[in-house]
Amino acid sequence: MLQLINIGISYLLPNYGQLVIGANSLVAGAAILLGSLVAAIIQPISGRMLDSRGAALPVQLGGALIVVALVLFALFGLHLTTALIVLFYLVFGIGFGFSFGNAMTNGIQQVDIKLQQDANAMFSTSQQYAGAIGTAIMAALLTSSQESGQHLSQKVLSAQGSEHDFILLLVLSIVAFGVMIVNFRKQAQLKKS
Repeated sequence: MLQLINIGISYLLPNYGQLVIGANSLVAGAAILLGSLVAAIIQPISGRMLDSRGAALPVQLGGALIVVALVLFALFGLHLTTALIVLFYLVFGIGFGFSFGNAMTNGIQQVDIKLQQDANAMFSTSQQYAGAIGTAIMAALLTSSQESGQHLSQKVLSAQGSEHDFILLLVLSIVAFGVMIVNFRKQAQLKKS
């Protein structure tokens, strides 16, 4: 789910920048650059946190930040500016940096050592599949809004479609965060028994 959300929003935001804000492709793409760089920088730091404190803290912290970022995107979905995209995606990138790699590491650690290579292959395959699904869903919702037949400008229709995408991503992030909480509670119970 995290990869679906990540690739989905990475597709959506540059499109929003071009179609709604009217930015050129360089500016629209660069709006998510800072968040992506921060996510890459945070991943080793969050990996050390996993090693010292376990997976629950960084994964749940990251999940919470992703939810916060998507709440902001959903609330401001019709009125985003390039500066807001950079700011909100920075929060998203920090959350993704804390959660994504650590969620995979934790998942692989729960598998018998003989099956860890298979688990790694499964994660790699599912990431690509989830990314493709995320892009397809974002594009489908955006296009359906643009072709809704309403007598509004393409800019407004694109903003409305993007808002629907943001709401869907928010719902998915809340579900993912709930799964994280349940997962780590069950892991804690297993350790006690």
